[in-house]
Amino acid sequence: MSIETALIVSPESWGVSKLSKHHYAIALAKAGIKVYFLTTESSAAKKEDTICEENKNIIITVVNIPAYLNILRFHNRRLYNYFLSFKVKKWVAEHDAIDWLFSFERSGVFTDLSSFKAKRTIFFPVDQVETKYVNEYKGFDRLVSISSVILDPFENIENRVLIHHGLSPIFISNNERQFEVNKIPKTIAYVGNLLIGPILDRESLSRIVNENPDITFHFYGPNTSNKNNLGANSEKTTVDFVAFLRYKHNCVLHGAVSSKDLFEAFKKVDGFLLCYDYRYDKNKCSNSHKIMEYLSTGKPIISTRISMYDDLDLFPMMDTFDNTSFPDFFKSQIHNWKNMTTKEIMKKRMEFAADNVYDRKIQKLLKL
Repeated sequence: MSIETALIVSPESWGVSKLSKHHYAIALAKAGIKVYFLTTESSAAKKEDTICEENKNIIITVVNIPAYLNILRFHNRRLYNYFLSFKVKKWVAEHDAIDWLFSFERSGVFTDLSSFKAKRTIFFPVDQVETKYVNEYKGFDRLVSISSVILDPFENIENRVLIHHGLSPIFISNNERQFEVNKIPKTIAYVGNLLIGPILDRESLSRIVNENPDITFHFYGPNTSNKNNLGANSEKTTVDFVAFLRYKHNCVLHGAVSSKDLFEAFKKVDGFLLCYDYRYDKNKCSNSHKIMEYLSTGKPIISTRISMYDDLDLFPMMDTFDNTSFPDFFKSQIHNWKNMTTKEIMKKRMEFAADNVYDRKIQKLLKL
């Protein structure tokens, strides 16, 4: 089936920080497809569509969810879905017919995906769907996700597809494939929203920073609520943790950066760090989109356990979800740096990442 228009329904708005739904929109747009990138806002006023500055084939569009409707969403699902259906019908009537719909929404906002009248629909939650809404989702041709943890609640759905996260082609374009790295690591990078809350294992990270004063840790990602399109946890423990990093002599906070700037920054670091707390992660530490970007460099990654990578032997990670000994594990891997930086293992990482570039993933998804 030819595809001229696509609709991506995203729980995150468009911004500097990019997640999988943003990258899929970019990949589709680069292929010459007109892409509507739809989010919601808590407003009664209509917001006009805007053309994305990054690619003129992407149109940012909003469905307003006023306060009364948002209250119904949590307290009266029947009435919520009834009133929402009029908003969706209005949106459909005012826009081009949709060939393909990719919905990443998983919080019970749009549960009847057939209402968008797309010729082909993929339900693509990359975070665990809220339990109370699982049975409401319908009207899709395929259920796709990056984690079996996310797919498992849909036990009655046969058309389930498990895939890895994708990679922006920026991270492999002009990749110099240099396999020489420092024998002793001096710089380690962490990429992610520092305001994500307790999912980030702040206790382990604090220990690692304190116990490795000779290593400079570079943090890329939102660290203030200003212009943060990924959401912010404002609890005191989160604010205090960011303040701790900001005033440590061996930490540099870069804030949110574009994928292009991140690619350039990766050339200057020796390796990467991932540190999630299983107890607070709704996806049970099953996957993380940033890993593919790390792998694209070929450089070492030191990580808490991420189950999607259990048997791939691409980087050292904890063999348990208990992070108590992770700071000690981090130190042991720093001492094992030589074995993590052989030409063979670095090449293996880069090739794995290149196989998962978003352009290729789109072609595979369109064949489902």
